Amino acid sequence: MSSTASPLSAPSLSANPTRPGVPLPDVISGLRGLVFVIVCAAMVAVIGYKKPANDWDMIAYVGSALHDEGMRGEAWRAETYAQVRAEVTDHEYAQLVGEDSSVSGEQIAQYRAAVARDSRALEQQLPFYRVKLVYIELLKGAHRLGLSYVKATYAVSGGFAGAMALLFGLLLIRLRLPLLLLPVGIAAANICAVNNAALHSLASLATPDAFSCFCALACLWLALRNDRMGFVAAALAPLARPDFIILSAALIAAILYSRPDEGAAPSRPRESDNSLMSGALSLACAAAIYIMQNHFLGAYSFVTLFNFSFMGFAPYPETMAISHNPRNPRDYLFPYALMAKQLFESRHFVIYGLVIAVLAKSDLRALARDRFSAVFVFTPLAYVAIHLSVFPEYFERFFTFAVVALFLWLARGLIQTGGRDLTANAK
Repeated sequence: MSSTASPLSAPSLSANPTRPGVPLPDVISGLRGLVFVIVCAAMVAVIGYKKPANDWDMIAYVGSALHDEGMRGEAWRAETYAQVRAEVTDHEYAQLVGEDSSVSGEQIAQYRAAVARDSRALEQQLPFYRVKLVYIELLKGAHRLGLSYVKATYAVSGGFAGAMALLFGLLLIRLRLPLLLLPVGIAAANICAVNNAALHSLASLATPDAFSCFCALACLWLALRNDRMGFVAAALAPLARPDFIILSAALIAAILYSRPDEGAAPSRPRESDNSLMSGALSLACAAAIYIMQNHFLGAYSFVTLFNFSFMGFAPYPETMAISHNPRNPRDYLFPYALMAKQLFESRHFVIYGLVIAVLAKSDLRALARDRFSAVFVFTPLAYVAIHLSVFPEYFERFFTFAVVALFLWLARGLIQTGGRDLTANAK
């Protein structure tokens, strides 16, 4: 294997742009770039806060936070909907409580109306949501600072979408890529959009996805810096959302496989054994977090989640009918066809298509040995593929971090090769 650096590999992330000997104009240019990144991130945060989508999940998370405070029964249900009603328009509220089915459709409107009427129905929705423990604690923290729980969802989503844009920009700086790619990447990944109500960008939604996608991108960045930080990040990833157990496994595998640098002497057996032990310990910690969250927070089984999501929303999921016919196309096969349609129609599809086209011409073994490619291509692709195979629904908000990582990888290769051949040195 050639020791020539691949155009798809990362430069050292420990370089200090202000070290002695760097010309003052370069320092000034670097500071201007940093200011540009901060301004873009601030704009994303402000737009997310000021232009929320006011989606239905807001009700469930506000209810979860109030439930944690000890409220129960009809008083709890009434307070949950009262807080939501105080922050949304008449038209939005009519959609959220099922009085208007023009956008959601009749079936979903009936479900929303049933949940809005009965505190027992609302309480039975909580196991789907309270497993996002850290997100709910963030809402409670924002509430203690004086925000209503509804506005807390705006602040957390907008704030972490802005933080993700900031990290995106810092990675562009470290990879020495043009900063004008930042607004392009923000739009391509749908981190933020001006018309949030129509586009449902990451910054606008009252969900934990802005927080979790920021955490996922941070995990990739930490794994790029060194093994230990990567293993720690992988161990804690399921705290952001339980299904990040998939990300943990993929990231640990990427770190272990790509550990030897190109052209470097083979690792000593003791170093290799220590790395494998650290990886196993990290995966065990991630699995323990995943199991404890689901057990102690009373999450529904995967079968219940699948049936609820793809066979009709039920106001009372504890007693919903479960399909036991895995060969019935309407029950367990049709969701995969619908998922393929969602993926094809997504703005993310172009990024996936370009990456797959490049990989088809590449030496995959050589790329997998390169730490940057292993972490920023194979890890997010593995997460997306495994997640969709288990839960066949392509919501862009679940996979924004993956698209940002793939965007960075493509941009790195394109800039380094001058657009000639992304796979020139990856063979």
